[in-house]
Amino acid sequence: MTLRMFRLCVLAVTWIALGSATPIRHKAPTTTQARYYWFWADSDSYYEYASVADAINDFEFATGKLVNTTQAGGTQIANGYILSTQPHQGWPDVILFTH
Repeated sequence: MTLRMFRLCVLAVTWIALGSATPIRHKAPTTTQARYYWFWADSDSYYEYASVADAINDFEFATGKLVNTTQAGGTQIANGYILSTQPHQGWPDVILFTH
């Protein structure tokens, strides 16, 4: 056996050993994002049922402006409620602002 064949055999054995290792099992995320019923702040009309992150993306697309939950210097654009009752039974659980 030549040195070149020996190297190829070692390479093949290494490749088989590393390639046939047990697969990595990815764990599913343990937390889920809460979903809210979103209403426009000015007209109190229903918009969607989504998480805060999805609602921010959707309201940014709808308005063309930056939307977040920071109140400083912003205008209230949407209210998020856990319950879909209307008239609403309490204060909004999440408020989105546009800047």
